[in-house]
Amino acid sequence: MLNVADNVIYTSTNQGCGATPERGLGNRLHGGNSCGDVLASNGGGVWGAGGVAIGPDQTIYAQLGDGPLDLEAKKFSNTLVALSPRTLEVKQYFTPPDLTATKNIGMSAATPVVFAWKGRTLVAASGKDGRVYLLDGALVGGENHKTSLARSAPLSDGATADRGIYGLASWEDADQNRWIAASVWGPMPGGAANPNGAVVAFKLEEKDGMPSMTQAWMSRDLSAPVPPVIASGVVFALSAGDYTRTPKEGWNGTFSVDEKPKPGAHATLYAMDSVTGKDIWSSKLQVTAPGALTGLTVANGRVYFGTTDGAFYCFGIPMEH
Repeated sequence: MLNVADNVIYTSTNQGCGATPERGLGNRLHGGNSCGDVLASNGGGVWGAGGVAIGPDQTIYAQLGDGPLDLEAKKFSNTLVALSPRTLEVKQYFTPPDLTATKNIGMSAATPVVFAWKGRTLVAASGKDGRVYLLDGALVGGENHKTSLARSAPLSDGATADRGIYGLASWEDADQNRWIAASVWGPMPGGAANPNGAVVAFKLEEKDGMPSMTQAWMSRDLSAPVPPVIASGVVFALSAGDYTRTPKEGWNGTFSVDEKPKPGAHATLYAMDSVTGKDIWSSKLQVTAPGALTGLTVANGRVYFGTTDGAFYCFGIPMEH
């Protein structure tokens, strides 16, 4: 999970990687010109498949997963932190109110997305409660660190380690409408006909001078969908296949997870209309193994992704709207 801004590389170590008894630090975010500039969360890891997000003013936004939360003791978990570039000092943070005791590990700890809207910077983030939150990039969490501009209904109950929001994406359509999409694992609350998961899209609208999110569409049933990508008015979504996620307690009291595809699972790539969510195309049975959970890449008119058997797929899809 590498991200670059202003000639600085930002990356993280999770699950106690590289920890020593002398340091006693587990989940760390590195930045600056050397590894000397470090944020130690002392709690949840930077679980999002895209690492951190970087704002237009170089602010670093990191979503931290499950673990101990004690802000006075500088133990950050289940929290979006806004950090100064290079030094990684915590400037602001947002912790969703009314967190439950559910241990959903890295689910609902997706990489945030940052975008401009009507002259301001907004941040879309996920919460342990299975909601998508819309935050003010200039004052994340407000004065009490728990205030959002808008939030969705719960998209998951997070009852088990394989349910929750796995990724987020955002785009602007040809009419300059802003959209936000979440890839969700597991059934939706309320009995929606998506037992394995789906991509859920929201349209950003203005109400009384404030942004609001209106759910516009939900995709077909998808198994373990990775964060979608958008190009030329098309949403590309990868149904990675059936996965099991087994939680285990880490070395410092935080939690990690084993992710293993089920036998016989295989990935399917879908292209969907970004305004309606209707299917345009799919790879059907062309992919013979589960998709790697590292995500999709679009470049040069092609979609790229890897699978768990070590193969790398490239689809070029001519289409007309």
